[in-house]
Amino acid sequence: MTEHPQPRWFDKATHPLVALAVIAAGFAAIIGGYFGVSGTPLVAKQLPYLISGGLAGIALVFVGGLLLGVRDLARLASRIDGSEEQVNELHAVLLTAAGEFADRPEGALAGAPDDVVVVLNGGKTAHRPTCSVVAGKEGLQTLSLAAVEASGNGLRPCKLCDPPLAGTPQS
Repeated sequence: MTEHPQPRWFDKATHPLVALAVIAAGFAAIIGGYFGVSGTPLVAKQLPYLISGGLAGIALVFVGGLLLGVRDLARLASRIDGSEEQVNELHAVLLTAAGEFADRPEGALAGAPDDVVVVLNGGKTAHRPTCSVVAGKEGLQTLSLAAVEASGNGLRPCKLCDPPLAGTPQS
């Protein structure tokens, strides 16, 4: 005889109900303990009600709350894992080698020599002419590496295409 696993939606629907039932049982035990204590005039006879009703009720409420909290934490952890996976995919796409984009027709100045960089008007980042960041953009300035080094205009290299600027480590 093979056992059929419960559908995932069944577990999602019943887990909170079980936790709420445990919490309700805890409150019922607390209320039952209260009525037992209030109906007994002798302190010695009140202790069983206090222990079984009060302490057991508080423990059940705690366990039910813990079940609800664990469920929420598991759901949150799965959402965080999904977000991390998306960030890692985006990171991989953004750091793809610029050479893979060189054969695209929209690549800016695809036939430019290796001793030039391009900069967007008013930009502070130098790019290789084949960099996908500047592909298809208007307002590009083409500068020779010698002109960039002589001017000392503080351009920083693009992290994607890593143009060969003086004073910056090459990977």
